[in-house]
Amino acid sequence: MKLLGFLSTAFLCANIGSIVEAMPVADEFKERSLQMTSEQTVSEPIAERAGDAFFSEQHIIAILCLAVVLLSIAVVFLVNERRRSLNQSSRVEKSATKTVNHVVVGSFQNVGKRKEQQDSFFFSEPADFDTKGILATVADGMGGLQGGAIMSRIIVETFRERFNQTSKPKPKSFLLETARAAETGVENQIVRSGVNGGSTLVAVMIRDDELYFFSIGDSRIYLMHDDRLIQLNEEHTYGSQLLKKAARGEISQSKALNDPERHALTAYIGMGSFNIFDRNEQPIKLSPNDKVMLCSDGVFNALDNVSLIKALNEDAISAARRLEKEISARDISDQDNFTGVILEFRAESEQFRRR
Repeated sequence: MKLLGFLSTAFLCANIGSIVEAMPVADEFKERSLQMTSEQTVSEPIAERAGDAFFSEQHIIAILCLAVVLLSIAVVFLVNERRRSLNQSSRVEKSATKTVNHVVVGSFQNVGKRKEQQDSFFFSEPADFDTKGILATVADGMGGLQGGAIMSRIIVETFRERFNQTSKPKPKSFLLETARAAETGVENQIVRSGVNGGSTLVAVMIRDDELYFFSIGDSRIYLMHDDRLIQLNEEHTYGSQLLKKAARGEISQSKALNDPERHALTAYIGMGSFNIFDRNEQPIKLSPNDKVMLCSDGVFNALDNVSLIKALNEDAISAARRLEKEISARDISDQDNFTGVILEFRAESEQFRRR
């Protein structure tokens, strides 16, 4: 645009002489000069007027050239300012379309009234969410078996190591394959030590805005969505089987709820190669502010759903503190170990500029 302006200026300046020659003032000067004779006493003033007219033409040429140059500069400046304004507006419109997902994590754990902590838990670094997603696990070592604490740690460490060693795990297959690897690790430990043991397992992965879960045993996975608390997984207990029989009319509801063996596990890590487990076949879409809680039975046996909902209406970190405080305050005489991990899903807009 600048080159075009200067070329236009040069063209006008080069041809302005011929334009001025056609002006009425110049024609009048030539005509009057031809009419004059040597006898006229006013020849000298006329020569002076001719000189004046000559310099007037030069002045006009200079003024017109200067005007054209200034006009060209002004046009170039206005065009450049307009382009800069449009580019800035375009960048602002693009920045409003980018959404950033991330997860805030809260956790709590307490030994309760037991002598040993047999629960174990793990969650991956929230800072890695953009590249790998986030993984969380809770394993509740079985108190009736001697090696419960060791087995729960083996399970959690297996998930930690495999997640850290995988650049971008596929959630559904990763959870199942890692659970089988954990089962192998537990069985090897039983063989080496000669001590029987086992553990429950709940695990979740969130990638982008999609949730995948996997579970064996009676630990639970809750989803808090729009003030509703939803249990995602099925418990593998004798009581669950009794309730299904009651639903089919095979036994009474009262018998199902009061059977002394209703808490016995029908599946857990450590009972051999497992074929009973629960997982979602299709990912669960999360909405902003949804919360996912993994917990051992020491949590939901101590608090009812109303108390859980009130706590989970707070942010993940505050909810974790509140739940631990409330369970401890109840001072239940046979309070089990209790552990929970809360994942709060957030989606926020972020402005950015493309260079």
